Amino acid sequence: MRQLRRAWRDTVNILVWDAPVYERFFAAVREVNRHLPKGRRIRTLLGDPAFDWDEIAANEQWKMAAQRDTHAADVVVREVLQKRRKALLFYGSSHVTRENAYLAFGEKPRPPNVTETLERAHAQRVFVIWPEMNGWGGIDKSYRRLAGWRVPSIGLVKDTWLGEQILGSRGKVPALEDLADAFLYLGPVRSLRQSVPPAKLYWDALYMAELERNVFPSPGNSEHSMHAASSSRRLSQQPRLVDGRRLSSSPPSRASGSPFLLHIMALF
Repeated sequence: MRQLRRAWRDTVNILVWDAPVYERFFAAVREVNRHLPKGRRIRTLLGDPAFDWDEIAANEQWKMAAQRDTHAADVVVREVLQKRRKALLFYGSSHVTRENAYLAFGEKPRPPNVTETLERAHAQRVFVIWPEMNGWGGIDKSYRRLAGWRVPSIGLVKDTWLGEQILGSRGKVPALEDLADAFLYLGPVRSLRQSVPPAKLYWDALYMAELERNVFPSPGNSEHSMHAASSSRRLSQQPRLVDGRRLSSSPPSRASGSPFLLHIMALF
C-alpha cells in the first residue's frame, strides 16, 4: 500500500487526495479484482498528468505540468474511446459539469473542461451525474421532496422540477439541468458523511516537509499556495478531525481550492 499511496499523494494538486476515501477506493477495486477473471477486472486510469515533483523548481514549471482537463480528456480518448470501451469518471464538479452555462451569467470564458472537450472535440455524449450534497441553494431546500425516493436513486433532471433548481442565488447561476443530466440521491442529508484526512497524517514531519516544498500557486488561483500551506498547518493542529465527520451546513465554493472537493460522476 505504501507504493500505491503515491498514486494519490504524488499528484499535481496537494492535500486534495489525503481524505481516506481515496485510499479505500483503490483498496476496494483491488479486492474486487482479486475475485474476477482477468478479462472482467476493473481498469483504473489515473487522470492527472504524470510528473516528478523533484523536477519542479519553479511556478512556471508547475503550471506547464498542471494541464489537468486536457490530459484527462486525452486519457479518455486514448484508453477508452479508441478501444471502444466505456468509462465512469470521478472528478471535481468544475471538471465535468457543463461550465459554459455560466457564460450567460457574466463569467469570462475559460478553457473547456473534460466533459466539454469530449463533447465538442470528439462528439461524445457524456452523462453527468450530480450527487446529493448539503448546502447547494435550491436543491438543498428541495431535499424533503425526495424523501420517498429509494436509497440510492438516480433521476434524470431535464424538464423536471429538480432540474429547475438553482445552485446558488437565483439570477446569478444556471439551473441544475444546464450543468448535469442526472441527480444521485443518497438519503436524508443528516445521514451523509464527509471523508476528511485524519489529523495524525499531518503529524508526520517528513510528509509535512514534502507538502511545504510542493506548494505552488495553481493556475487561475494565485492564493492557492497560501491556502494549501495554511490548510496543512491547520489540519495538523486539529486532532478533532476524523473520518466520518458530519457534513458542514455551509456550502462549498465552486472554486475554493478546498482539499475536500465535491466530486461528480460522468458516464458515457
